[in-house]
Parts: sequence; C-alpha cells; structure tokens
Amino acid sequence: MRCTIDGTALTGSGQSLGLLEYYGTDLADLTTYYKNVGQTNNVPITLLSTDGTSKTCLESQGCDDLEQTIDMTQGLGMAPGLSSLVAYIGSSDAAIFNAMATASPLNAQLSSSWTWTPRILALTIRASRNLQPRVRICFKPLVTAARGTLNPELIRSP
Repeated sequence: MRCTIDGTALTGSGQSLGLLEYYGTDLADLTTYYKNVGQTNNVPITLLSTDGTSKTCLESQGCDDLEQTIDMTQGLGMAPGLSSLVAYIGSSDAAIFNAMATASPLNAQLSSSWTWTPRILALTIRASRNLQPRVRICFKPLVTAARGTLNPELIRSP
C-alpha cells in the first residue's frame, strides 16, 4: 500500500494528515479493525468538529461510519509513521476547508474520499486556493465503478 523510492519505504514519519469528513465516527471501529488484522495503530487521532457537527457516529444510533473508518485505515495504512491524523468533520464544505486552512499546526497532507458534482467541485477548487501557499496539491483517488480500476485525479492550485 505504501510507495517506495529506490527501495526506501515511505511511512509519513513526522507528517500530519487531515481528512475531510461529513460525519463523525466511532473510534472503537478503528480499534476493532486493527485488532482483527493483528496490527497496532500508534498515530494519535483528533476528531475536530468544524461547525458543531457531531464527532460521533454510532451504529446503535443508526449511523454508519464505514466511509470514515475506511478513510482512516487507508491513510494510516499508507503512512503508519504519521505524527497525527485529524478528521475535520462538518456539514459544509466552507467550514471544513476553513478549518483545514487555519489549523495550527497545518497538516502536511489533506485528503477527501468524498466526490462532488462538477459545479460543487469548481466552487471547492476556488475555495481551496485560500490554502495556498500552504497546500499546493490535493490528490484525490477515484474508483471507476464500472471497471473497478483506480483513476487518480490531480487538482493543482494555480
């Protein structure tokens, strides 16, 4: 799952990862995942509500946190040496992006597994320009459902 350059493993050591999320999560699900695969997560996780949106998403309350848990397991699996992971949880793009842009310290990497319509994506790209020069590239993997293949989309801020 991790990239290598000249045989050197990239672990994300010392970096922080920020995830864009629209719903909270149940960190017990992440703990269960690591227990079931026989691994340990040593990365501190912060759940940050950007606009009062609940940070918790419990199955017992009818909430499904599968997407958020997968986002965390993928990020942590690719970069197990991260210094921190912050899940920015909100109900509006503006609140989430504003929190990401004004975080202290800033996250070295930002990620979103959520997709938008072309109109909303254009507005989001314009809003993300406020992140410059702190964040220059937002890499968003998209899975093409019909083919089941990974289709990377690279968005560069001017």
